[in-house]
Amino acid sequence: MTVCGITSYEDARAALDAGADFLGAVFYRYSPRALSPAGAADLVRRTGAGARWIGVFVHHGAEGVRRIARACGLWAAQVYAPLPRAEIRRLGVRAVRATRVRGPATLARSDL
Repeated sequence: MTVCGITSYEDARAALDAGADFLGAVFYRYSPRALSPAGAADLVRRTGAGARWIGVFVHHGAEGVRRIARACGLWAAQVYAPLPRAEIRRLGVRAVRATRVRGPATLARSDL
């Protein structure tokens, strides 16, 4: 189970105690659940090595994802950005590119 949008240590602890496998930190500044890189790094540190954190990145360039993921100690990144697959593979952290599906034409695209 993944619990995303964690913004406090108490929420992270509750999610882990409930059996969460992954915790999500949102790095999209317009989200009401957005965290700063410093805030996320603090939560990652406080929850310890057993917690696997995934960063949610929206319109960050590859270097921004790479920098924040390393600084925070993220286990993985979920990237909402038009980055080519080759660039996703070079981020230096486990990563998946998320895409909003708007119908069959989206799934037929070769750049997914």
